[in-house]
Amino acid sequence: MSWPMQAFYGAMLVALFTWAEAPTSPEGEMWINTGAMANAFYEQGHAKAGAHLLDKHGLSDLAVHHWVSTGQVQRAKALAAHARAEVEYRLAQALSQSSPSTTGSVASAKSTPAGSWHSFGHDSVCRVDEADVSTDAQGTTIDEHVPSLEFCKQLCMELLTCTAVEYNHLIPTRSIPAPGLQHACRLWTQPVGFTRKGKGQECITVTRIRGDSEILHGFRPTFTHAMPTDLHPMYTDLGPNKCVGSHGQDPVYTYYQNRGQSCHRMCNENIACHGFSINKANNCLLWFEPGLQLGQQSWDGAHCVVKVHRPMMKVIRVTFTVEPNMMSYDAARAFCKSRGLIMASLHSGEEEHAARELAKSAGLDSVWIGAEPSSLDTWRWIDGTTFNHTRTTGQATNTSASDSKTTAALALPGDLSDRLSLRMTDHDWRTDSKAGDKAGVQHGVLCAIRGHASSTESVKTFQV
Repeated sequence: MSWPMQAFYGAMLVALFTWAEAPTSPEGEMWINTGAMANAFYEQGHAKAGAHLLDKHGLSDLAVHHWVSTGQVQRAKALAAHARAEVEYRLAQALSQSSPSTTGSVASAKSTPAGSWHSFGHDSVCRVDEADVSTDAQGTTIDEHVPSLEFCKQLCMELLTCTAVEYNHLIPTRSIPAPGLQHACRLWTQPVGFTRKGKGQECITVTRIRGDSEILHGFRPTFTHAMPTDLHPMYTDLGPNKCVGSHGQDPVYTYYQNRGQSCHRMCNENIACHGFSINKANNCLLWFEPGLQLGQQSWDGAHCVVKVHRPMMKVIRVTFTVEPNMMSYDAARAFCKSRGLIMASLHSGEEEHAARELAKSAGLDSVWIGAEPSSLDTWRWIDGTTFNHTRTTGQATNTSASDSKTTAALALPGDLSDRLSLRMTDHDWRTDSKAGDKAGVQHGVLCAIRGHASSTESVKTFQV
């Protein structure tokens, strides 16, 4: 690596990898939040989900250098194993230049032990998901005042439904209920799925046991994506400078480094996105608050582009949910039913793209979809929607996918117990022979619910 490149990464390490200090830019804030969530995935044994999260936000190379430079080589290797080829090259470069003490063997990550705590760092707050703009998990938290962080954790452990604490390290000058109870302690009673910046605060999740053996993770993202019926909304360019919310401050946002070319599409696909900004360096900000206005702060040539919410924007075409745990087809069908859903059908290239991206975010290579044979020469969707296909030379071609990149050639069922799975590695639909009778054939599961109206503010989408 040339000296200028070394100097660049050295500067980025100093600027972005100082976990204890509050970031001063979207890049810094997003690294702290995303890096902490990737660490949580790794510690729970889901390195691939963490790798996808970093890659989607354009932070993979920086993460590799950070973990190698801090002696966490095993994490860097796990990331590179599940990321694009460029990250593997960066890893090889970093390892070749690291000292012998940083390349020693480190134990692989295992599932986080019960009773352990995971901090997302100072200046972090817990959120239900990426689209959550509330400060109290939609009214489900319990607020206390305590003398210390340890006392806050103790209150959480005494509450069987507690999943996390949000502790304020700053001592307020007013609103103290009694002497000695200076610090705000917020007890979470539902899983944390996302974290954001919050000055002086700290989001800490807990892993605990329920019953004799069931382990409950306080950090548990919900892999759900709601597709709006209107996939091509209109936008208004309010002019140069970043957007601000109706309060005049930065709205809730998510930062994507070097993803400017995808910014417009990501906002189209996310029903909770209200606008975006792209700067000259090809970086993207998605804005997650309504009432966006043109601000006074510039951001390297970026404009404030606001989504025009038409009535159809409130109608959801389909909501997909992915369960990352591997299971048989019958177990997958029962899992979806237990949550009021049904195994998913796919009817367009856009739906298939959304399903694949959601499965990747959960670290999956394959998921069950809701297709079963109706005879030995036809498939059917179990939700009753039409499975459009044509028969050509002994194969069925799914014509529900609208573009050539996602159209898949499907083998006709050879047995009434054959089942279909969606694969991420080769963008294919595969027939799992007699999988309906084999509990040993396992994939993740893609569930869905089709069509309902909702306000854009209340729909929750975890897009990683």
